[in-house]
Amino acid sequence: MNNSLFPVFSCSGNPYEVGVAYGAFLNDELEQAICDLLDDGLIAAGLLDKNKVEKGSMKWFYSLPARYQEEMMGVADGAGIPKEI
Repeated sequence: MNNSLFPVFSCSGNPYEVGVAYGAFLNDELEQAICDLLDDGLIAAGLLDKNKVEKGSMKWFYSLPARYQEEMMGVADGAGIPKEI
């Protein structure tokens, strides 16, 4: 098996630290995946309304348990992605 096709990622720490490591590891791929899924995918297909996503995303985010919020903030920081839409 060619391991370059399946990168291995392992880290430890608190949720924020894990998120930073994950965001740094996936950096460009993560931002592209978000654009592909939302802008070029669901929004372009008319399955999601961009204004509703922008207005509701942070409300949804703050409804998550704190550990998930912390990890997602770490992912954003690690990947250099803005935290708010």
